[in-house]
Amino acid sequence: MTPGTRLALLLTLLLTAAFALAACGGDSKEDFANDADEICKEGEDKLDDVDRPSSTDEIPEYADETIEIAEDTKGELEDLDPPSEVEDDWNKYLDNVDEGIELIEDLGAAAERGDEEAVQELAQGDASDELEEENEEIADEIGLEQCGRSDDS
Repeated sequence: MTPGTRLALLLTLLLTAAFALAACGGDSKEDFANDADEICKEGEDKLDDVDRPSSTDEIPEYADETIEIAEDTKGELEDLDPPSEVEDDWNKYLDNVDEGIELIEDLGAAAERGDEEAVQELAQGDASDELEEENEEIADEIGLEQCGRSDDS
């Protein structure tokens, strides 16, 4: 998996779960999860519209575009009031979005300075794996079927 593909997958997981959690604070956990799964498709479409980098030179622009999507989304998410039974997961997910944005910022900076080793480490490192695993656990806890899932889940 190339660094750009790995980065795209991580950001897709972060944002689709974030979009999902933001869907609406329905009357029940089930309503919330159903609404969230519908919204995940919208988030995935936004990310799919961003051209994936095919070289290290293209990563900084890609990082900027995806960070903008993530920050805009996070700004909207912070104003929402999720159902109380998913509030702790919601807050942890927002923390994960912040961590994902930081990873992408670091990746863009490493690519900009031409540090191939740092690019590989950031794109394929333990931090992104841990975020992916935690996002899947959060999706399970909330009852999401599409959001927070990688293609191979």
